Amino acid sequence: MLEIYWQQVLPFEGEELRQSTQPVAAILREAAGLRAASNATNQRVALAVARLRAPAVYDTVVTAIGLTLARQPLYRLQRIGGQPGHPFLYDDSWLHDSLSPAQLAAHCGVELLPGVAWSLARLSGLLKPSL
Repeated sequence: MLEIYWQQVLPFEGEELRQSTQPVAAILREAAGLRAASNATNQRVALAVARLRAPAVYDTVVTAIGLTLARQPLYRLQRIGGQPGHPFLYDDSWLHDSLSPAQLAAHCGVELLPGVAWSLARLSGLLKPSL
C-alpha cells in the first residue's frame, strides 16, 4: 500500500493532492511523513532509498498503514449493516477497530478463504468496471 501511495503524496503543480474530504487521510499522512523523514521530497527518490535512509520511520509507517487497513476497510468490509456475519472473503474474527500493533503482528495478514481468489479472478471482467 505504501508503494502505491508513494508518488501520490508529492505536490502536483505546487498543490498537495487530497484523497477525500476527510480532514485526515492516514495513509497519505504516513507516506508523506516517511518522505519528509528520509529527505525524499524529490519524485525520483525511490521508496527503497527512503527505507534505507530512515529504516525506523519506515517500519513505523508500515505498521501504522497496516493498522489503518485492519481497523477500517478490512474490519468492516464483510459486515453488512455493521453487524458481524458469515465471512465470505477472509476470516475477520481477529479484526476490530481498536486492534493493537501486537495483535496485528501476531497474524500474517489476511488470508482469503478457499475458492475466493479463483472466484475473484473468474469474475474480474464484471468486477473491474464496478471498482
